[in-house]
Amino acid sequence: MSASVSRTAVVAAPPGDAWEVLADFGALARWVPEVDHACLLRGGPPGVGTTRRVQVGRTTLLETVRAWSPPVHLGY
Repeated sequence: MSASVSRTAVVAAPPGDAWEVLADFGALARWVPEVDHACLLRGGPPGVGTTRRVQVGRTTLLETVRAWSPPVHLGY
């Protein structure tokens, strides 16, 4: 099963600062309280194709980076 979700947010921070947080793709649980655990499934440099496993309660999500243009665009 797959789903498509779209979210946009305006952040009061320089793009480089926001990118440092968002691009740490395996660290989602540090800044999203609902996430119990997140980890990268493959090693290597981050970018298009990077996949993470996200645990939210009993729900497991697999998210794959589809767009990577530092420091302005990250899509997964």
